Amino acid sequence: MRPWKRFLADDWARIPFSVLGVFLILGSSVTTVYVSQLELQKASEIASTIDFNEVEHLIKYAEADMATALNIAGMKGLKAIGQKPVIIADQTAGYGSTAGEVNRNRVKEIIMDELNVYLASNYLYNAFNDGTYAINVANESSISSRGSIEFSNVEMHLDRPFTLPLIGPEASIDPETYWVATVPITIEIEYLNRANGSKSIATRTVEISSIITARYPLLENLVYEYEDTINGVKPLWTFTTVLANIYSLARGYKHYNSGEPLNVVDNKHLAPMINGGLLFEEGLVFGSVDPLSLVDFAIECGKALKGSSNNDATSQFNMMDGIEFVVETADFSQRSANIDAGDDENTTIDDSPHINISEIAEMVLYNCTSVILNFKNAAGNPVSVSLSNPTEEDIKDTVETYINASHTFVNIEKGTLVQNQTTLNQINNITSTVYTAEMETKVERDPNPTIVIGDHTRYPIDNGTEPWTFDHYVATGTVGKPPKGSITPGCTLYGEIYDVYWTRLHYWSKKTVETSG
Repeated sequence: MRPWKRFLADDWARIPFSVLGVFLILGSSVTTVYVSQLELQKASEIASTIDFNEVEHLIKYAEADMATALNIAGMKGLKAIGQKPVIIADQTAGYGSTAGEVNRNRVKEIIMDELNVYLASNYLYNAFNDGTYAINVANESSISSRGSIEFSNVEMHLDRPFTLPLIGPEASIDPETYWVATVPITIEIEYLNRANGSKSIATRTVEISSIITARYPLLENLVYEYEDTINGVKPLWTFTTVLANIYSLARGYKHYNSGEPLNVVDNKHLAPMINGGLLFEEGLVFGSVDPLSLVDFAIECGKALKGSSNNDATSQFNMMDGIEFVVETADFSQRSANIDAGDDENTTIDDSPHINISEIAEMVLYNCTSVILNFKNAAGNPVSVSLSNPTEEDIKDTVETYINASHTFVNIEKGTLVQNQTTLNQINNITSTVYTAEMETKVERDPNPTIVIGDHTRYPIDNGTEPWTFDHYVATGTVGKPPKGSITPGCTLYGEIYDVYWTRLHYWSKKTVETSG
């Protein structure tokens, strides 16, 4: 029999592996060709519908918008650490081991929180789009940790217009001036112009970078430099300190040699010298000085130099009874002779008048609509002048007019008083807010009440109880006001404790069956 006939006549139902392999190869080839045609068709369709220039432009717009938001968030962070900077680091807080690391991590945390809120508001649900394409972030927390935010420094050259040779500060430095923040953000590009809805066509991670337009790093470096000049052993501050010490030693030598100045400690020149050195150092380091400090320095210098003469320029500074120590006699509160004021030795001085709280309250609660001015004429006769709704100028002019007419001013009396309703309303509002009182009753039930058990063992049926009826009460104690310093909102200032007794009756019965014989 021929081979092919033997093959057809074989009824064992077995297929050689070589034949099966041929069929598998043919099937896979057909499938590969079909899938390749579908992919080619799909790629051609996508390539024909996507405008890559439009997508790139939209991504650039998104990057610029995110960079602006990054800058704003960074400035908020620098504002926060500027208002409350960390000087000494707490390593247990997890922000870093140095003050600089802690402040940087605080800024990163603020940037992360602010930027996540902004991205979730503007880059989800196809909110950022141009009508054809949209850019979305992956989720509401696009920045998962502050560690993904990186800072780099921008140094700038600083030339100081004025400095002192060998004393300082340095004429040219290159300090940190700005921080550049960089953060990676993953975005998804959605194709919107489809009949069956949007479709994600690409995912990309973009590096958003922005310079934080706040010169906090420069200010921080200058402050540290200024601190170093006044705390460390620096030439300028050393020179100022040595000069002040030499001046103090000279005053001490003069005191022990000639007896003047009388008080070495009372040195009005020393404070202007030290403050002048501080302001001079501030001007050299920062290029400017605090104007209020400069004005105050000028005023203090004027006070120190006031009263000096050409013959003895320091004699007025050494007097203990200068103009700052002039005290009126009426200001004393002790009954003693004031010889320094020019009175006789046995002259006594009355105590200072007591403060009349009622009169002070009256000035706030009432408006004075009229006053009476009392005078005495040249003959000693009393003269009264009444003024209605006067101003301060009216009273002043009236007093001057009568004094010029040889009258003596005696006193001023209040006339008609009218309630100041505005003040009263304000006080009532404050009182209702600050002073409040509440009363409450706290009831605690006895978990183990006293039960008088009767003999009802022969009556097993429970017939219920009557309602509770009040019996009596016993006062057992009070709750006093907490000690001073322990009173908090909501605490009990006074309380009374009672034991209240209620009673009720419980009925039991039994069922009996009687038979008649």
